[in-house]
Amino acid sequence: MLKQHGFVFMWPVYESYGIDKGYIKARSNFVLSNYNPISSDELFLAIQRVDTSKERSILKFVSRYGLLTNKSEELIAEFKEKIAECRLVLTACAVISRTEKGSLTEKDKHYLQEFIAASPSSYQPAGSFIEIAKSLVYTTIGEKLKGVSFTAVPQKSGFARNAEFSSLLQAFYFRIYLDMTTDSKSLEYRICDNPACSRVFSAGPKGIRRYDAKTCSDTCSKAR
Repeated sequence: MLKQHGFVFMWPVYESYGIDKGYIKARSNFVLSNYNPISSDELFLAIQRVDTSKERSILKFVSRYGLLTNKSEELIAEFKEKIAECRLVLTACAVISRTEKGSLTEKDKHYLQEFIAASPSSYQPAGSFIEIAKSLVYTTIGEKLKGVSFTAVPQKSGFARNAEFSSLLQAFYFRIYLDMTTDSKSLEYRICDNPACSRVFSAGPKGIRRYDAKTCSDTCSKAR
């Protein structure tokens, strides 16, 4: 079983999904597979790439990763809203990670302004621009993780730490929390240098990569 940061959590993906009257629905009660969403960068990249304006793209996402909630259906409007919020938090994390090594650019400020303006938190921190954004990121993540429980399961080589989340989104935010607070980060957040893309992607522990995909790199190379 795959583990990330020593935590194990399994999320169900049902046999098939469909969209009907504004809802994304599981068409079957048969669980096709279970997977650990905090075991790799896959879910984070998929949240960046799903096109919420197209039903086909939404169905492709849920068919691979499951619904965002633990229910058998969810409103498309809520799905879009939650994905948009995830992206804002990820982008804010990428800017914060980058500014730890340098100063804020005008583009960085724009990203953080978007995140701060959209933050649902009633908490209003004080401090510099980056300090406010960082405080809101952790406040947002803390609010999203309310109700999460953990158990230790004995194994031959010690204990496995099981995490119990009420939604796929809680697993998403927990993974961000782990990556932002551990010394040995497994995921380095970076915003693609291609202006037409600007998605957050995994640049690796050293943050060497500059582009989300080779197509972005090729596009920018041709433009120079």
